[in-house]
Amino acid sequence: MRLAIFLFTLTFTIVSFTQRGKNGDYTASGMGEVLNTYTYLTNDAATGATTLTVNDATMNNAFFGTNLEPGDLIFIHQLQGANLYISTWYIDNWAVDWTAPVDSSWGRVDGWWSYNNSGNYEFVEVAAVGGNVITLNCALQNNYTASGHVVIVRVPRFNDLTVPNGTSITADNWDGDQGGEVILEIDGDLDIQAGGEIEANEKGFRGGQYVNSPGVGTYGVGQFGYNTANTGANKGEGVGG
Repeated sequence: MRLAIFLFTLTFTIVSFTQRGKNGDYTASGMGEVLNTYTYLTNDAATGATTLTVNDATMNNAFFGTNLEPGDLIFIHQLQGANLYISTWYIDNWAVDWTAPVDSSWGRVDGWWSYNNSGNYEFVEVAAVGGNVITLNCALQNNYTASGHVVIVRVPRFNDLTVPNGTSITADNWDGDQGGEVILEIDGDLDIQAGGEIEANEKGFRGGQYVNSPGVGTYGVGQFGYNTANTGANKGEGVGG
C-alpha cells in the first residue's frame, strides 16, 4: 500500500506517482525531526498551468541534502483568502451604517462563492527547476491565488518509514507564509511504534492574543466579536487571513 500523509488538519490520502520510493527507507532518529522543506507561491497559478513561480525553489535541508530536482514530489496548498462575514449594514436616514455582529456569524465565510481558492490543494511531481520557477510534469487541477498564502511543500518519497519509541516527525511553525504542514509519501509500510509520533501540534494557524496596553480593555473578550476597535483581544488566524 502507498500512503501519503498530510498533517495540517491531519488527513490521510491514497495517491499514485511515477518516482515513488526515490528516498528509500527511513527510520526517525530523534525528537522533532522536520523532513519537509517549504516555500510559497509569489504569482497566481491557474488551472492548466505547468509552472509555479515561488519565493525560493532550492528547498533543501539536512534530510534532502540537495536542491529541489526532477522526480521530487511537491504538495501545493492555499491556506487563506476567503471573504469572511464580519459586518452587517442598514440604512438610517439614507446613510449606510456598518456594524460588526457580536454573535456566531462573526467570521463565517460569506457564502460558497467567497472561498477564493482557499483550501485548494494537490500533489504534483517536479519536471524541472530553473531559478525560482518550478516546472511540473502535469497541469494544475486547481486555481491558486498567491495573496491567499499558497504553501509549496517538498515531500519525502519513502519506501518504508519507521518511527520508533522516543522519536517524532513534525513541521516547521507556520510563519504567515510557509510551514505548519507535515507531508510524507510512503509507498510501502508505515510503522509508528509505541512512543513514536508524527504530529503537527500547534504548528498551524497562530492563535489569538490578549493585548495588554493603555486604552485596551477586557470588555468583549468572551464574545465572537465586538464593535469597539480598542476593546478585547486579537483574534486567531483562519482561512480569512
